[in-house]
Amino acid sequence: MNDILVFDGGPNDGSVGHVAIIIAIDTVNDTVTFIEQNMKVLTDRVFERDVWSDTLPLKYLDDEWFVEPGHYPFPIAGWSRPLNQSASPRSPR
Repeated sequence: MNDILVFDGGPNDGSVGHVAIIIAIDTVNDTVTFIEQNMKVLTDRVFERDVWSDTLPLKYLDDEWFVEPGHYPFPIAGWSRPLNQSASPRSPR
């Protein structure tokens, strides 16, 4: 894919922080799957586990695609794609 998903550094600071590499776009279920490093989630109040890949929902609205934050702890800041690739995962509906 060569696309990068960029997350805000936190819910209130407005700066970019975490990045992930997109590995799949599912146009049937409208999801994007990515790999990442240095991301941990709490499994309960004491234990954490590493998250190496995750999937978030895609939303198509007014001829534009959006990644919904879903269960993810950081807001989505953007999606970066090399100039030589198509701008959308599929044709508008």
